[in-house]
Amino acid sequence: DLMEALTEYPDAKTMLEEKGKQILMKDGLLDLNIANAGSDPKDLEEKVTRMEGSVDLLQTRFARILAEYESMQQKLKQRLTKVEKFLKPLIDTEFSSIEGPGVESGPIDST
Repeated sequence: DLMEALTEYPDAKTMLEEKGKQILMKDGLLDLNIANAGSDPKDLEEKVTRMEGSVDLLQTRFARILAEYESMQQKLKQRLTKVEKFLKPLIDTEFSSIEGPGVESGPIDST
């Protein structure tokens, strides 16, 4: 087919495109601004390839950042648990001295 031949001979394709542009311009049927705005399929393929690479890179970065976030969140929870365990006896002692003897400390049922 013609398209196969043009892919096999890119110089001939370019020459035919230029010849076609000249004929259309001579007849006033071609606007150069619109014609130059058309993209070459190779350029599109390169752009798609670059975009795929960028998406892969972003996915990798996102996965790393998410893993760091989850790790930091777990470490923060562990540190908070240690602080709570350390402070619980102090808080219980402080509240028991405020409440006085005979008052049972514990959770209050609000139902």
